[in-house]
Amino acid sequence: MAFKEYYTFYNQLTGMDQSPVMLMNAFGHFICSHFQEITSGYIGFLEYGSYRVGKIDCHMDIPSDDSLSILNYSMKQMTYDVSKDMYSLSEIELLTENYSAAFPYINPLKLNVFIESQEVTSPVIVLRLFMGDFLIGDLIFLTELRTLSETMTETLSFFRHNLQALLVPLLTSETKNQIQAFLDMTDSLLNSRHYQTTDTGSFMARLLDIIFESTKEPDYGSALLYEEGYWTYIHTIGHDLDQLSSIKIPDSVFSPDMASSKNHVEVSPRIFITNNILSRDNTDSDPYRHHIFRVIEKGSKPIAQTIQLHIYLEGQLKGVLALDIGTSSDKVFTKTTIDVLKRIRLLGQVLFTYSNMVSRSESFEKLTTLISKLLIVEGTQMDFLKDFLKLLVENLYEVKYATAYLRDSKGIHFLEAIGHDLKGLQSLQLKPEYFVSDDIIKSHNILEEKSIQSNPNLSATLLSDLFSYAKASMPDDIYLSYTKVSQPIKDGLVAQMHLEKDMYMYITCDIPGGSPLSFSDDTIHLFSMLINLGFSFISNQYFIDKYKNLNLELENIIQQRTEALRKSNEKLRDLVERDSLTGLFNHNAIISRLTAALQKEVDVSIFLFDIDFFKKVNDEFGHQTGDMVLHKISEFLLEDLKVTAGRYGGEEFMLVMQDTDLPEAITYAQHILNRIEAYPFIKNRVITISGGVVTGKNTSGAKMIKTADTLLYEAKNAGRNQIKYNYCI
Repeated sequence: MAFKEYYTFYNQLTGMDQSPVMLMNAFGHFICSHFQEITSGYIGFLEYGSYRVGKIDCHMDIPSDDSLSILNYSMKQMTYDVSKDMYSLSEIELLTENYSAAFPYINPLKLNVFIESQEVTSPVIVLRLFMGDFLIGDLIFLTELRTLSETMTETLSFFRHNLQALLVPLLTSETKNQIQAFLDMTDSLLNSRHYQTTDTGSFMARLLDIIFESTKEPDYGSALLYEEGYWTYIHTIGHDLDQLSSIKIPDSVFSPDMASSKNHVEVSPRIFITNNILSRDNTDSDPYRHHIFRVIEKGSKPIAQTIQLHIYLEGQLKGVLALDIGTSSDKVFTKTTIDVLKRIRLLGQVLFTYSNMVSRSESFEKLTTLISKLLIVEGTQMDFLKDFLKLLVENLYEVKYATAYLRDSKGIHFLEAIGHDLKGLQSLQLKPEYFVSDDIIKSHNILEEKSIQSNPNLSATLLSDLFSYAKASMPDDIYLSYTKVSQPIKDGLVAQMHLEKDMYMYITCDIPGGSPLSFSDDTIHLFSMLINLGFSFISNQYFIDKYKNLNLELENIIQQRTEALRKSNEKLRDLVERDSLTGLFNHNAIISRLTAALQKEVDVSIFLFDIDFFKKVNDEFGHQTGDMVLHKISEFLLEDLKVTAGRYGGEEFMLVMQDTDLPEAITYAQHILNRIEAYPFIKNRVITISGGVVTGKNTSGAKMIKTADTLLYEAKNAGRNQIKYNYCI
C-alpha cells in the first residue's frame, strides 16, 4: 500500500470541520478501498446511550439489510461503555468462532452471533476506538482472512491511532459544552425556590433530577437515603414511589459494599454497574427479606442494567443514586453518564457536608438560645436538664435514650431520663461503685481534641456494651431490677462533671440494644462540643441552685412551723365545732353556719331530718350498731361539698344549702332519703328518715328551724319515710 496516498488523505481530513461519524466513515471508506482482503465495512458509534451501526460508503458489495440488523443487535449486546479493562478487549480484534472460548467472562453477550448468522459467515475485524478508558466507537470489517498478518495489524493499528487522534479533540469540545450545560442547569436547579432546603432527602431528590436533566440514557431512576440503620426510597423517576417508600431496608438486605461483590463492577470510584439488579436467590427463606424484595419488584419497572452512585459523608455511606435502563430499551450507559455521575458525586459530597454543617449550626443555635433563655428567665438546673437531654437525642443521629444523674458518697441519684423509666431508676438503691469508674472515663477521654476547649473538670468516653459494666459491679438482684427499668443499651457516650468533693454529675447518650448503628466520628465530635457547652451552664447553675437552697432552707423552716401552728389551730377549732362521732358540725356550729348564710341575702334552704324508729335500732341491735348507722349517714352527707351538714342532736341532722331554691332543695333531700332507704345498714332491716325542707330569705335562723321542725313531725304523723316542705315567710 502506498503511504503517500494515505498521508494526502489524512492531511485533507485534518483541515476539515467534520463530525465524528463523518471522520469514521471516511477512514472506513479508505481502508475498504485499499485492502483487497476486506469485503465490506461498517462503523459503530456510541451516541446518546445507543450503539449505532451504519454501512461504510464504499464500492464493495455489502451484505443484505438483514445482516446489518444482526450486526446492530450483536454490537449492542457486546458493547458497554465502561473501562476497556473490564472486558480485556484489544485495540484490534479478529472475531472468530473461538472468541467466546477465549473470553468466557464476556457471556452472555453473545459475540458469536456474527458467525451464527447465515448472511455473515466470515470473521470480523474490529478496530476499537477509545477516549481515555471509554469506548467511543468501532470500525468493523468483514473479511475472508482467518488470521491477521503482522503487516496488516501494524497498518490498521496506525490508522486506528490516527483516527482516534482526530476524534478526541472533537469529543473533548463536545464534553466541554456538556459540562457547561450541566453547570448551568445545576446552578438553576440549586437556586430555584423549589430546592431551598438543607434536608439531605431533598438533596438526594434534586441530584436525581439533575442527572435526568443531563443525560439521555437512563429510563428510570431512584434515590435512597440511609438513616437510623435503614435504607429508604425518597425519590423515584418512572418507578412507583408510593410502593417503594413504604418499606425500610436494613443493611442485611441491601448491602452497600459493592466493591467486593462479584455481581457489580466499579467503573469509577464509587460508581458501580450491574445487570439484573432485581435478581435474587430463590432459596432465601427469610420472610422479611422475601417481603422487601416482593415490594421492590412490585414497585419497580423491569430493569436490564443499573448504574449506581454512592455518596459518602465523613467515611459513612449516606445515599445511593440508581439509574436504570429498561429491559425493552436498546440503550447502554455511556461515558456521558459516568462523567455526569462523577460531577454529581462531588456535588453530593458538598451538599451533604453543607447539610451536616447546617444541622450542627442549628444544634448550637438551639442550645445557646436555651441557655440564654434560662439565664434571663428564672429557672433551675432541672429545667435545663430536661431540655438539654432532649436536644442531645434530637441532634445525635444514632442516639435514642439519655439520662442525667448525680453520684455522691451515698449513692446514685437519677435526675432526668429520656426513653428509660425515670421513676423506676429513682426507686433503685444504687451505690456509687455500681457504674463506670472514674479511671475508665478519664483513660478513654474523648474531650482532648485541640479543636475543643475542654473543661478540666469534665471528661467523657465512648463505651461499648454498657450493660456489661453494670452487670460486673452490681449484685444479681439489683442488676435484674436495673435492667427492668432501663431500656437495652448497645453503646453509650458517658460524660462526667466533677462538681465538688465527692459530687459528680453524669450525662449518658445511648444507642439502643440491637441497633445496627455505631457512633460515627461526626456524632462523637458534636457530642463533645455540646457537652462542653451544656455542662458549663450546668455547673454554674448547680452552685447557684445550691446557694439558693441554703436560703430556702431557712424559709422552709419558718413556713413549716407556721403551717404546723395553723394545723394545730384547725384541730382545736375542729374539737370545738365538730361532732366527735360523725365528723359533722355540732349543734352550735351548724346554727352558726345557717346564720352566716342568711346574711348574704340569697335563697337559703335547710333540710332537717331524723332517723325513723332509731331507738328500736339501739334496743334491738345495740348502740355500736346505732353508732355505725349514724356514721354511715354522715359519710353520705359529707360527699357534697356545696352542702353544709351538721348533727343537730341525737339521731337528728340538718343540712344548710346556700343559694338554693325550694325545688332544688326538695330534689336533694329526696336523693338523701332514697339513698338511706336503699343502703343495707342491717340485714333484713330497712332504715328510713323523715324530714322537713324549708327555703327562706331575709329571715332568721330560729324561724326557719322552727318551720322545718314542724314539717318533720307532719312527715312522721303522715306515716314516716317522707319529706314535707314549705317556704319560711
